[in-house]
Amino acid sequence: MMELVVAMLITTVVISMGFYAFQLFSKLLVKKQAQAGKLSEYLLFRRTLCRDMDRAAEVRDSATDGPLLLVADGQTLYYLPGPTYILRRSGERVDTFFVGGKTRQVQYIEGRPLITALQIRVFVNGDSIDIPFYKHYTARELLSAENTGNE
Repeated sequence: MMELVVAMLITTVVISMGFYAFQLFSKLLVKKQAQAGKLSEYLLFRRTLCRDMDRAAEVRDSATDGPLLLVADGQTLYYLPGPTYILRRSGERVDTFFVGGKTRQVQYIEGRPLITALQIRVFVNGDSIDIPFYKHYTARELLSAENTGNE
């Protein structure tokens, strides 16, 4: 009878240790998945804004005080950084990137409200990352922007 009680006690200890190890690894896995999700969100934001800036005919100067305006194919894109998210609005469609961000530096074409370089600080997994974005204008885009600015 005593051997049975000792065997049950040992079994209980082994099972509880196994369950504790399972819980510990489950929590670690969930934490790593959350970090990977934030990193994936950051990479998606960076790729999307790079693509939008490359496609845009003009990037306007509202980046420091308001939304960043990108005009591509007659359509206006708005990027609005917030403390926990960055919104991207195109017409009725709104995309949310769950990385906080703010505009750090903006460089303009001299005498024009067109942005050539932009630095945005985003917050990912407790770290702040400064991302530079560049817009290289073609001569056609500059002439088109000048004509729309004079009208």
